[in-house]
Amino acid sequence: MKHTSWTNQILDLLQPTLSQAMVAVVNRQGNVDFQITRGMSGVSL
Repeated sequence: MKHTSWTNQILDLLQPTLSQAMVAVVNRQGNVDFQITRGMSGVSL
């Protein structure tokens, strides 16, 4: 199977992401807040 350039980029990022070697900054900082949306207005917690 021949992979295109963008496919190789995704595959190169997939392994460290799945092994949790690459983690989003917000997760490393413990920022796990969430947002509840109700109609036109929302509440951020």
